[in-house]
Amino acid sequence: MSSLPVRATSFAIEYRDDDNKSQITREDGTVIAYDYDDAKRLIEEKWTASDQTVLHHFQYTYDAAGNR
Repeated sequence: MSSLPVRATSFAIEYRDDDNKSQITREDGTVIAYDYDDAKRLIEEKWTASDQTVLHHFQYTYDAAGNR
């Protein structure tokens, strides 16, 4: 039997009043911010390093049936 090392990671999750996540802050200072449309669907996810460098930026659109 082999084993894999496990590294524990701590993070903080913040929520909006409508219970959608607004952001996650990881222990390394990376912030993952979320934005939603009026229908409370995810439209943007942005990963920013502790030095404010944008690591990833995703934008989402939906068709008439609500599919992403």
